[in-house]
Amino acid sequence: MLAMKGEARNRIVDNSSPFQAEARAVLGRLRGAWSEILATLPIDGPRAADLGRALRLDAKLSWQVLRVTAGVSDPIAVGGQVPGPGSARRFIRAARRNGVSEQAARAATDAYEQFEDLVRRHASDRRTFDSMISQFSADSAGQIDLEQRRAAFRANSHLWGVQCKVGLGSVFVLPGRQKDMVDYASLYGFVGLRRFRTDASITVMTARAFNSASGEARQSVRHESLDARDGRGGIGLLPEFSSTPAPEFETDERAGWVKVRLAGSSIGNLSAVTFFFGHMWRNASGRYRDESDDKVISHGIVRRPTEVFVRDLIVHEGLFGHVRPSVDVHNDMMAMDFPDENRSLELMPHAETVNYLGKGPSVLSTPDIPRYADMARHVFEQLGLDGDRFDVYRCRIEYPIMPSSVAIGFDLPEAPQENAERASS
Repeated sequence: MLAMKGEARNRIVDNSSPFQAEARAVLGRLRGAWSEILATLPIDGPRAADLGRALRLDAKLSWQVLRVTAGVSDPIAVGGQVPGPGSARRFIRAARRNGVSEQAARAATDAYEQFEDLVRRHASDRRTFDSMISQFSADSAGQIDLEQRRAAFRANSHLWGVQCKVGLGSVFVLPGRQKDMVDYASLYGFVGLRRFRTDASITVMTARAFNSASGEARQSVRHESLDARDGRGGIGLLPEFSSTPAPEFETDERAGWVKVRLAGSSIGNLSAVTFFFGHMWRNASGRYRDESDDKVISHGIVRRPTEVFVRDLIVHEGLFGHVRPSVDVHNDMMAMDFPDENRSLELMPHAETVNYLGKGPSVLSTPDIPRYADMARHVFEQLGLDGDRFDVYRCRIEYPIMPSSVAIGFDLPEAPQENAERASS
C-alpha cells in the first residue's frame, strides 16, 4: 500500500539516436514535397474539408495530408499521422488530375518511398514504427498508446478469461491515533467483473504496507475491516454497495500479505459482479519525513484486463497543508514483492495526470462507479470524520497496462523544528 522512494519520470528522448535523426530527415523531405503539391492546388483554405473538396478525398486522408504538411517545428512529431501506401497513392493521383506538375508528383512519390524504406529497415511494419515514433510527440503518443492499450485489453480478456469494466482504488489519508502518525482507509473493488472461462482464477485483492524510503515490509501494520459489522478479521466487503446476492471469496493471509480470490465458476454476463472492500491501516506511515519514509505513495495494482481504472487520493486538509500529488506507472511484471529504490528503474513512460477535484464526498461522483459518493460518505461515517475537510485528487486511466502498478503520491514535509529537537534529545 505504501511504496518506495523515487522521482517522477517523463518521457526520455535521446537526441543522438540514429533512428530519430534519420526519421527527422526523411519526414522533413516528405513534408516538403507534399507541401509543394498543396501550394499549387486551388484550395480555398487550410482545412481538411477544403482539401477534400478540391481533390475529392475522404475526410480521414485529407486530415492526414494536412497533418503531415503542418508547420510544426519538428517533422518527426507527425510521423504517426503519415497515411498508408494506398492512401498516399490516392493523394498523389488526385493531385496529378488537378494539374500538379509531373516533377512535383514524382518528388512526392520518391519522398514517400523513402519513408516506406525507413519503416522497413527500422521497424519491419507500420504498427511497430508508430510505437517507436510516438515517444517524440505527446499528441501522437497519447492516441497510439490508447489504441494499443485497447487492443491489449481485448487480447488479454480472451487469454486470461476475465475482464472488468471499472477498477477502483481509493486511499483516505487521515490523522493517526498515535501522535505524528498517519492512518489510511482504503476502498478497493470492481464494477462488472466477469469470467469468460470456468477455470479462470481471479485474485481480486493483494495488499501489504511498506516503508517508503527503505522498502522494508511493515510487519506490524495490519489491515482491519472498515465496516464494524464485518469484524476485525473479515475481508472488508461492503455489501450495501456490492452485487446482490453478495459474491463469495476465498482468503489467504501470511507474512503481512492479504490475498482474496473470487469464488465460483459461472461465465459470461451471468458471472458479472460488482463489489467493494473497505479497510483500515493503522499507523501506516509517519506524518513527517524521516529515514524510513520520505513520501506518501499509494499503489493500485492492475492485474486483470480493465476498461477504466480510477485511482483517488483523499487527504485530510489539516495533515500536510497543500500537496501536489503526481503519478507514476510501474512495470509490474515481477510484482511488488521487493519494492526498493531500484524500482525506479521500472518506471514506464506515460501521459497520465492527477487532477484536483475539490473537497468532500460529492466531488467523487462519476458515471464510472455507481453510488461512489454515497460509498465515500459511508467511509467517513465509519471513521467519524467530516468528509468536507478532505481534498480529493484523481487519476483516471483508460485501458491501463496489465500488469502495472499505478502510484499516486506526494513528498512528506520536514518535521517542525521543535519535533526534530525533541527526537534528537
